[in-house]
Amino acid sequence: GLLPTFEQVEMLAHSFPNKGLADVLGFFAEVARVDGNYFLCSVEDKQAVAELLEPLDLRLEDQYTFSIAPVDTSSRSEMLALYNYARTYSRGQDVGHGIYEEPSLPGTPSALEHLEEQWRILDLYSWLSHRFSYFFHERVSAAEQKVRFSNAINLGLQKHAELRDWRAGIMRVLRGGPRRRRHRSNENMERSKEVRALLEEVLGTLACVHGEFP
Repeated sequence: GLLPTFEQVEMLAHSFPNKGLADVLGFFAEVARVDGNYFLCSVEDKQAVAELLEPLDLRLEDQYTFSIAPVDTSSRSEMLALYNYARTYSRGQDVGHGIYEEPSLPGTPSALEHLEEQWRILDLYSWLSHRFSYFFHERVSAAEQKVRFSNAINLGLQKHAELRDWRAGIMRVLRGGPRRRRHRSNENMERSKEVRALLEEVLGTLACVHGEFP
Protein backbone atom coordinates (compact mmCIF):
# COMPACT_ATOMS: atom_id res chain seq x y z
CA GLY A 1 0.00 0.00 0.00
CA LEU A 2 1.00 3.62 -0.56
CA LEU A 3 1.00 6.64 1.69
CA PRO A 4 1.42 10.26 0.61
CA THR A 5 4.92 11.66 0.93
CA PHE A 6 5.39 14.67 3.15
CA GLU A 7 6.03 16.81 0.07
CA GLN A 8 2.59 15.86 -1.26
CA VAL A 9 0.97 16.55 2.09
CA GLU A 10 2.76 19.90 2.38
CA MET A 11 1.61 20.92 -1.10
CA LEU A 12 -2.00 20.06 -0.26
CA ALA A 13 -1.77 21.79 3.12
CA HIS A 14 -0.86 25.08 1.38
CA SER A 15 -4.21 24.87 -0.41
CA PHE A 16 -6.03 24.53 2.93
CA PRO A 17 -4.14 26.84 5.29
CA ASN A 18 -6.87 26.76 7.94
CA LYS A 19 -7.10 22.99 8.09
CA GLY A 20 -5.14 20.64 10.31
CA LEU A 21 -3.12 17.63 9.23
CA ALA A 22 -5.99 15.21 9.90
CA ASP A 23 -8.22 17.08 7.44
CA VAL A 24 -5.43 17.33 4.86
CA LEU A 25 -4.90 13.55 5.02
CA GLY A 26 -8.62 13.04 4.57
CA PHE A 27 -8.66 15.30 1.50
CA PHE A 28 -5.72 13.41 0.05
CA ALA A 29 -7.48 10.05 0.51
CA GLU A 30 -10.53 11.42 -1.32
CA VAL A 31 -8.75 12.78 -4.37
CA ALA A 32 -5.76 10.43 -4.74
CA ARG A 33 -5.78 7.90 -7.57
CA VAL A 34 -3.24 5.10 -7.94
CA ASP A 35 -2.35 2.55 -10.59
CA GLY A 36 -4.27 -0.72 -10.53
CA ASN A 37 -1.21 -2.58 -9.24
CA TYR A 38 -1.22 -0.51 -6.04
CA PHE A 39 -3.64 0.70 -3.41
CA LEU A 40 -3.76 3.61 -1.01
CA CYS A 41 -3.29 2.74 2.65
CA SER A 42 -6.03 3.75 5.04
CA VAL A 43 -5.30 7.11 6.65
CA GLU A 44 -7.79 6.76 9.51
CA ASP A 45 -5.16 5.79 12.09
CA LYS A 46 -2.89 8.58 10.88
CA GLN A 47 -5.76 11.04 11.22
CA ALA A 48 -6.41 9.85 14.78
CA VAL A 49 -2.79 10.50 15.74
CA ALA A 50 -2.76 13.86 13.94
CA GLU A 51 -5.85 14.96 15.88
CA LEU A 52 -4.25 13.84 19.15
CA LEU A 53 -1.11 15.87 18.45
CA GLU A 54 -2.89 18.93 17.03
CA PRO A 55 -2.59 20.98 20.27
CA LEU A 56 1.19 20.51 20.41
CA ASP A 57 3.65 23.01 19.00
CA LEU A 58 4.98 20.83 16.18
CA ARG A 59 6.07 21.67 12.68
CA LEU A 60 3.88 20.09 10.01
CA GLU A 61 6.70 17.78 8.95
CA ASP A 62 7.27 16.56 12.51
CA GLN A 63 3.55 16.09 13.09
CA TYR A 64 3.34 14.05 9.90
CA THR A 65 6.27 11.86 11.00
CA PHE A 66 4.62 11.16 14.35
CA SER A 67 1.31 10.43 12.62
CA ILE A 68 2.78 7.62 10.49
CA ALA A 69 4.61 6.00 13.42
CA PRO A 70 3.80 2.32 14.14
CA VAL A 71 1.22 2.64 16.92
CA ASP A 72 -1.99 0.79 17.71
CA THR A 73 -4.54 3.61 17.94
CA SER A 74 -6.93 1.34 19.84
CA SER A 75 -4.38 0.99 22.66
CA ARG A 76 -4.67 3.76 25.25
CA SER A 77 -1.19 3.01 26.61
CA GLU A 78 0.47 3.24 23.20
CA MET A 79 -1.34 6.43 22.25
CA LEU A 80 -0.45 7.98 25.61
CA ALA A 81 3.20 7.01 25.14
CA LEU A 82 3.23 8.53 21.65
CA TYR A 83 1.62 11.73 22.92
CA ASN A 84 4.16 12.02 25.75
CA TYR A 85 7.05 11.43 23.35
CA ALA A 86 5.73 14.10 20.97
CA ARG A 87 5.01 16.59 23.78
CA THR A 88 8.51 16.24 25.23
CA TYR A 89 10.01 16.59 21.75
CA SER A 90 7.90 19.70 21.04
CA ARG A 91 9.44 21.32 24.13
CA GLY A 92 12.94 20.72 22.81
CA GLN A 93 13.78 18.26 25.59
CA ASP A 94 15.51 14.89 25.49
CA VAL A 95 13.03 12.02 25.14
CA GLY A 96 13.55 8.81 27.13
CA HIS A 97 11.62 5.63 26.41
CA GLY A 98 10.30 5.45 29.99
CA ILE A 99 10.31 1.65 30.35
CA TYR A 100 13.13 0.69 32.67
CA GLU A 101 11.72 -2.09 34.85
CA GLU A 102 12.91 -5.66 34.52
CA PRO A 103 10.12 -7.72 32.92
CA SER A 104 8.87 -10.66 34.95
CA LEU A 105 7.53 -13.98 33.70
CA PRO A 106 3.80 -13.52 32.96
CA GLY A 107 1.45 -15.80 34.89
CA THR A 108 -1.84 -14.59 33.41
CA PRO A 109 -3.10 -13.48 29.97
CA SER A 110 -3.39 -9.89 31.23
CA ALA A 111 0.24 -9.94 32.37
CA LEU A 112 1.29 -11.31 28.98
CA GLU A 113 -0.73 -8.64 27.20
CA HIS A 114 0.98 -5.98 29.33
CA LEU A 115 4.42 -7.25 28.32
CA GLU A 116 3.44 -7.25 24.64
CA GLU A 117 2.14 -3.70 24.94
CA GLN A 118 5.35 -2.55 26.60
CA TRP A 119 7.34 -4.22 23.81
CA ARG A 120 5.31 -2.33 21.19
CA ILE A 121 5.96 0.97 22.98
CA LEU A 122 9.68 0.23 22.95
CA ASP A 123 9.41 -0.60 19.26
CA LEU A 124 7.63 2.72 18.70
CA TYR A 125 10.44 4.55 20.50
CA SER A 126 13.05 2.75 18.41
CA TRP A 127 11.25 3.80 15.21
CA LEU A 128 11.10 7.42 16.34
CA SER A 129 14.75 7.35 17.44
CA HIS A 130 15.77 6.76 13.82
CA ARG A 131 13.83 9.87 12.73
CA PHE A 132 14.66 12.16 15.65
CA SER A 133 17.99 10.77 16.78
CA TYR A 134 19.17 13.99 18.43
CA PHE A 135 16.30 14.00 20.96
CA PHE A 136 15.48 10.27 21.19
CA HIS A 137 18.87 9.36 22.61
CA GLU A 138 18.02 6.04 24.33
CA ARG A 139 17.95 3.90 21.21
CA VAL A 140 20.46 1.38 22.55
CA SER A 141 18.66 1.10 25.89
CA ALA A 142 15.33 0.62 24.10
CA ALA A 143 16.81 -2.14 21.94
CA GLU A 144 18.18 -3.92 25.02
CA GLN A 145 14.82 -3.67 26.76
CA LYS A 146 13.06 -5.05 23.69
CA VAL A 147 15.25 -8.15 23.92
CA ARG A 148 14.44 -8.58 27.62
CA PHE A 149 10.72 -8.24 27.03
CA SER A 150 10.84 -10.59 24.03
CA ASN A 151 12.54 -13.23 26.17
CA ALA A 152 9.96 -12.85 28.94
CA ILE A 153 7.10 -13.09 26.42
CA ASN A 154 8.55 -16.20 24.78
CA LEU A 155 9.15 -17.89 28.14
CA GLY A 156 5.62 -17.04 29.22
CA LEU A 157 4.15 -18.54 26.06
CA GLN A 158 6.32 -21.65 26.46
CA LYS A 159 5.30 -22.16 30.10
CA HIS A 160 1.67 -21.67 29.19
CA ALA A 161 1.92 -24.28 26.43
CA GLU A 162 3.63 -26.76 28.77
CA LEU A 163 1.00 -26.21 31.48
CA ARG A 164 -1.81 -26.61 28.94
CA ASP A 165 -0.37 -29.90 27.61
CA TRP A 166 0.19 -31.19 31.15
CA ARG A 167 -3.38 -30.40 32.12
CA ALA A 168 -4.64 -32.08 28.95
CA GLY A 169 -2.71 -35.22 29.93
CA ILE A 170 -4.23 -35.21 33.40
CA MET A 171 -7.72 -34.78 31.97
CA ARG A 172 -7.18 -37.78 29.69
CA VAL A 173 -6.24 -39.85 32.75
CA LEU A 174 -9.31 -38.62 34.64
CA ARG A 175 -11.54 -39.59 31.73
CA GLY A 176 -10.10 -43.09 31.64
CA GLY A 177 -7.22 -42.63 29.20
CA PRO A 178 -6.96 -43.76 25.60
CA ARG A 179 -6.33 -47.43 26.55
CA ARG A 180 -8.66 -48.09 29.42
CA ARG A 181 -8.65 -51.69 30.62
CA ARG A 182 -11.99 -53.44 30.90
CA HIS A 183 -11.11 -55.70 33.82
CA ARG A 184 -9.48 -54.40 36.97
CA SER A 185 -9.04 -55.89 40.38
CA ASN A 186 -10.71 -54.23 43.35
CA GLU A 187 -7.29 -53.17 44.63
CA ASN A 188 -6.40 -51.51 41.34
CA MET A 189 -9.77 -49.79 41.18
CA GLU A 190 -9.31 -48.35 44.68
CA ARG A 191 -5.81 -47.21 43.79
CA SER A 192 -7.16 -45.63 40.61
CA LYS A 193 -9.74 -43.71 42.64
CA GLU A 194 -7.02 -42.39 44.93
CA VAL A 195 -4.92 -41.26 41.96
CA ARG A 196 -7.92 -39.57 40.35
CA ALA A 197 -8.71 -37.76 43.59
CA LEU A 198 -5.11 -36.58 43.84
CA LEU A 199 -5.08 -35.38 40.24
CA GLU A 200 -8.34 -33.51 40.74
CA GLU A 201 -6.86 -31.82 43.80
CA VAL A 202 -3.79 -30.80 41.79
CA LEU A 203 -5.98 -29.38 39.04
CA GLY A 204 -8.00 -27.48 41.62
CA THR A 205 -4.83 -25.97 43.07
CA LEU A 206 -3.62 -24.94 39.60
CA ALA A 207 -6.98 -23.34 38.88
CA CYS A 208 -6.50 -21.12 41.92
CA VAL A 209 -2.91 -20.20 41.12
CA HIS A 210 -3.29 -19.87 37.34
CA GLY A 211 -6.98 -19.22 37.17
CA GLU A 212 -6.72 -16.84 34.24
CA PHE A 213 -4.65 -19.22 32.11
CA PRO A 214 -7.03 -21.98 30.98
